[in-house]
Amino acid sequence: MEIILSGRNFNISDELKAYTEAKMAKLAEVYAKLTTARIVMETERSWHLAEARVNGKGIELDASSRTRDMYISVDDTFDKIEKQLHRHLGKIQGHRQNQRFEPATAVNAEEDEEEETA
Repeated sequence: MEIILSGRNFNISDELKAYTEAKMAKLAEVYAKLTTARIVMETERSWHLAEARVNGKGIELDASSRTRDMYISVDDTFDKIEKQLHRHLGKIQGHRQNQRFEPATAVNAEEDEEEETA
């Protein structure tokens, strides 16, 4: 996965860069089809803003967080991305299960009705 880190009015330290990349590695383990992640860190007065956009095959996730500490902003942003990713994966799995089992139950229900009327 390609990770692009940038800062607006903010110099990203090596520690913060390693921390952010470790967070992204956890997301890449969950969903291997993620291709790029763009993280923008910004300071406005005393606020620290972290924005993330994650792209992959058939998926695009956006999240941002604004707190007084950059590490907390990064944590909040990745928690939001992770929640969106789990929701997306749940929809995919739920759709596949519904598609697989519904026709079989509908056919069985029709057969049961025919037996009851006979």
